[in-house]
Amino acid sequence: MSTMARLASWCVMVWIVLAPVAPVFAVQGVAPAAQRPASAAQESPRAAMESYISAARAGDWDAAAKYLEGGDATEARRLKVVLDRCLWINFDALSDSPDGNADDGLPSGLDRVGEVKAKDLDVPIDVERGADGAWRFSGSTMEALPMLWSAHGHGPIVEMLPHQLIDVQFLEVALWQWIAIALLMVAGWLAALVLAPLLEWIVRSASRDTGWQAIGWRMLNAGRSGLRWFAALLVLRAGAGALELSVPAHDALRVITMAIGSLVAAWSISSAVTGGALALQDRALAAGRQGMLAVIMLVRRTLQVLAWVLGVVIAATAAGFDMTGVLAGLGIGGIAISLAAQRTIENIFAGVSIVADQPVRVGDTCRIGPRIGTVERIGMRSVQLRSPERTLVTIPNSQFAAAEVESLAARDRMRMHMTIGLRYETTRDEMQQALQRCESLLRAHPRVLPEGIRVRFVGFGASSLDVEIQAFIGTRDWEEFLQQRQAILLEIMGAVEASGTGFAFPSTTVYLARDRAPADSPSGG
Repeated sequence: MSTMARLASWCVMVWIVLAPVAPVFAVQGVAPAAQRPASAAQESPRAAMESYISAARAGDWDAAAKYLEGGDATEARRLKVVLDRCLWINFDALSDSPDGNADDGLPSGLDRVGEVKAKDLDVPIDVERGADGAWRFSGSTMEALPMLWSAHGHGPIVEMLPHQLIDVQFLEVALWQWIAIALLMVAGWLAALVLAPLLEWIVRSASRDTGWQAIGWRMLNAGRSGLRWFAALLVLRAGAGALELSVPAHDALRVITMAIGSLVAAWSISSAVTGGALALQDRALAAGRQGMLAVIMLVRRTLQVLAWVLGVVIAATAAGFDMTGVLAGLGIGGIAISLAAQRTIENIFAGVSIVADQPVRVGDTCRIGPRIGTVERIGMRSVQLRSPERTLVTIPNSQFAAAEVESLAARDRMRMHMTIGLRYETTRDEMQQALQRCESLLRAHPRVLPEGIRVRFVGFGASSLDVEIQAFIGTRDWEEFLQQRQAILLEIMGAVEASGTGFAFPSTTVYLARDRAPADSPSGG
């Protein structure tokens, strides 16, 4: 492992260890109960909650029990566990008035701290002012504590742990939770070691008959270190629910594992791309295709840059940073690079775009400008079309990507459109019959789609009465379309004949007239 890889590994380890406790540094400070005057400790909902949390953090459960209506030290401890897991108290939202919040819609002397869901119920966590004017957790909250503890309290395994592992805390995370984090990390590494042979077997099996086995092996071997860290992250994320972390610590674990996971994924992809590129270079050299080395190197660098850029952007976004300006800068930089790129690089990037967007695929018939043909090959530099004349047309990828491509293979139906001409001797009744018969036969045809049928008398031509006919045939196959169109044309001929008229053809009417000599002109020669 290189020095940079070791440094990255240690950085990832530090981030993962500190992930559950990162937000604790930002928790609003609470004055210790010993520093708060006894007369002011319970004079308002905010003061009472701050004093309770302060006493609980200090492990003085007898002092914390004073802020419970009829509660003892055990109940004070259990309530703190429930609140840590489900309701992180926002002290700024609590009233600092001795009378409490008068605008919350609750009875006077009763304030709502929040709600905790238990057994599909939203249990209110309230504080109330007693006869002595002190604010404490209400009696209804204490009555619901057994149900809350059953839903969100310590599990049976944690209950069996020594109190030292539970009471000793660092940055609001208990000692047993720190140990569990370390064990989950070790379990992740062990899982990666166990899964490595399975991944190797999958790679070998998938690439056994494809000629890519060596490349897949090189990619897996190069990305092995990143995969181990990724497995550790997955195990840590999967086991987060059993750690019984507080609300902000759990949220931090989720966010930071996502951020670290994106960086580890970028590292793994970059390493795998390097391994695959080296294997491809060896294959190109063995085949005597030295010209592919530059292309492989360019694709390798491009994929690595994209992987790291995406990884950093996702990590920064998950950490709460606004990446709008950075993305805008990357867009401007990309435009500058594209303007300065050479024609070969343009074709390569255009080829990547064609493969990603897939406007056409090999075997599709398409029209590109005036050209029409079947796609035979999509390469890194060009696209090859087989024309109807059986010639091979090569179009650079940059021109192909910039052209208007019409994929004929993507049609879900084929349009039949024509204009027929009836004789000028056709009467109005015959025209109406012909129109009705043609439309009826189209609607009755099993392969003609009902939408889009149009049979209209559209105008008076030079030698015919013009009728426009349009219909869509539900097929993608050109040969089937020709057969169906032929059958429809034969039926149209019969419909026109049955209407008493016929098709017109170009004709010219010649009027012959004989000049008459004036009456006073001499006769004869």
